[in-house]
Amino acid sequence: MQTSGPIKDFAKYAQVSQQQFLRPLTPSELSDASIFVYRRSFRNIASLTLLPSLFVSGVVLVFFQLLYPYLFPKSEQDTDMALQVLQSTILLVGGIGLSTVVALIGLSRICSYAHILAEAAIQDEIPTQSEIESRAKPLFGKSYRLLIRSSIFSVGIAFASLLPLLISGIFGALTASYNLYPAVAVGISLVILPIGLILALSRFSVALGTVSVGLAENVEPKVALKRAQYLFGSKSRPMPKANPAAGGILAGLGLYFILRLGYNAAMSELTLSDIILSKMPTTLLRVIADTTLSLIPEFLFIFLVLPFATIAGALYYYQRRIVVEGLDIKTLYEKLPANRR
Repeated sequence: MQTSGPIKDFAKYAQVSQQQFLRPLTPSELSDASIFVYRRSFRNIASLTLLPSLFVSGVVLVFFQLLYPYLFPKSEQDTDMALQVLQSTILLVGGIGLSTVVALIGLSRICSYAHILAEAAIQDEIPTQSEIESRAKPLFGKSYRLLIRSSIFSVGIAFASLLPLLISGIFGALTASYNLYPAVAVGISLVILPIGLILALSRFSVALGTVSVGLAENVEPKVALKRAQYLFGSKSRPMPKANPAAGGILAGLGLYFILRLGYNAAMSELTLSDIILSKMPTTLLRVIADTTLSLIPEFLFIFLVLPFATIAGALYYYQRRIVVEGLDIKTLYEKLPANRR
């Protein structure tokens, strides 16, 4: 088998893509391939993921606008600290949980479209937008279930670390104020919560791989999670290298926080928001403009980063199959359903 050298530019990669995928790629080559597929398909992926991205951004906005103020209430009167902890914990867990379940409806569409584009790149195909839609539509339900399962696997452990806070609030609400149990529970939670966050991050790569495995192999979430642990887990051999999907999301989050801080500063210090809203002739248009301005940073992150992360995750999955199991692309093509070729 004749193999190609490293991917040095996108034009050369476009001519030898299938040969490139028949050999293990370095992390930088895999990142280059992911960027190429994303750039080549940007027009299609942008038009297909525009509405789902707006939907997810809207869910995020509703969460912060409606729920966030109640998490840290301001009151001049003395309040029961234990009751406040209980209220904030319930709102936090319940609000994030409900928002996540709703937001994953839009994310499942984004993941399905992006995964189909990655599959097409593996097969040296450039599908039209209508072909992408027809291939992705049967995957929406499975993608949603996979996202639910992977979220529970990764983020669920961080939520579990909030249980001592919930217990402290319950104890404080039901017992006397001098009871030491709430204070002890809060102390335990402050120790457990960082551990839970670290464990959630350590499971992040496997959680991302669960979605790619489930969509590529058409298996249920439970089976996909076991396969993802086999391909992407710490016990997988050879050891997984840098996951471009996880790297893309983490880098995107960093840029998002910088953008959000700069955006808020510009809107407040330069009064750009007031200037724009003052030019709206009606109350309805002012509400729409205010909502649109509030959505911009979240929308850009979801619209630009998540499709790339899904494409990178799918390509990384095929690379792990090649490295761990000796996957042959021709065999994969023969096993793909006719409507996914």
